[in-house]
Amino acid sequence: MKLLYITPLIPYPAYKGHQITALSRIKELSKKHDITLLCFYSNEKELKDSVQYLKKYCSEVIPIRFSILEGIWNIIKGVILSELPLQVLFYTSAAFQNQLKSLLINNTFTIVHLNCLRLANYVEITKPNTPLIIDLIDSYTLNISRRISKEVFPLNVIFYFELNRVRKYEQKIAFTFANILVAGEEDKKAISHNNKIKVIPLGVESSFFTRTKPLQFNKKILFSGNMGYKPNIDAIEWFIENCWLQIQKEVPNSMLIVAGANPTKSLLKFNNVNNIKILGKVDSMVEVMNEVQIAIAPMQIGSGMQNKILEAMSCELPVISTKLGIGSIKLGELEHEVIANAPSEFSTKCIHLLNNLTLCNELGAIGKNIIINKYSIESHCFDLEAFYKQAI
Repeated sequence: MKLLYITPLIPYPAYKGHQITALSRIKELSKKHDITLLCFYSNEKELKDSVQYLKKYCSEVIPIRFSILEGIWNIIKGVILSELPLQVLFYTSAAFQNQLKSLLINNTFTIVHLNCLRLANYVEITKPNTPLIIDLIDSYTLNISRRISKEVFPLNVIFYFELNRVRKYEQKIAFTFANILVAGEEDKKAISHNNKIKVIPLGVESSFFTRTKPLQFNKKILFSGNMGYKPNIDAIEWFIENCWLQIQKEVPNSMLIVAGANPTKSLLKFNNVNNIKILGKVDSMVEVMNEVQIAIAPMQIGSGMQNKILEAMSCELPVISTKLGIGSIKLGELEHEVIANAPSEFSTKCIHLLNNLTLCNELGAIGKNIIINKYSIESHCFDLEAFYKQAI
């Protein structure tokens, strides 16, 4: 197939969930298919290295310059006259629209795969004759509705305003387009009861996220992710405030490691306090995962599937998560061991694992098997290719 893949941000380096998803798909799909990538970029310093890396997998990479100030001006211009969500208005670009039109006119693509609700307006305007996949990944309606109560003024007011727009827009997309994709059943239900929405769980590169050394009895706990993202900030702050002191009391010398780009000032204040390390951006998350004993995902808000959980399981790390964090991941026999919602239960399960390396190894092996059988990028892209053929 000749595939046009469209993303709101250049997928490499991958700091955010939708970048991680796009990059892993592109790498796997490129083994069989010819991929042209159209995307925005904002970091001029990273652009050359990003394009060079992506050209290993894409026959053509077309990055369009975009700035935050431009996005804010787009919102100011469009918010009164348009009912589009603010994040759709934010990504408005004549240069991007013209480039998309040119690509569709001058090429014969087998299929167009458009990533995220934020870019859906481009294909609404262009109306490509090529078969099209609108890949929402998760539901912004679900995400925002869960986040509102955690935001403070004026962000909570903006989120209330955005929620109504997003809900209408997601329902419109579900009605308008024939081929819509999400990662979880909860997200599908939040968008529409339309049966044409396809659920394909996310996949992780199981051969990349793998164990390179025996699990160590070192009492280290890992939380990973984009640390500028509100659900991640809220999750780790909840854990530190509600669980960490109890764990330290029961497991002396335990250490909490927070790894991921863009840590906020509110997180950095915890660095080097009470055996907490805020690493920020790391060169290799796989290496970090091979240096800890357990991983956590104490999510309190958000939506979709958590890449951090899939990656940790693929590295044979036992994971403790809230039910919301697990979302649509099917854990089978692991569910009782993994899920904890109340602070006392979450702390107790962490303590139990930190004191029992044998159990950590057992749960890690079960988790890896689940990834290989259900959540590998290979199985994900096999289902994705079948959806492409259905759309064609």
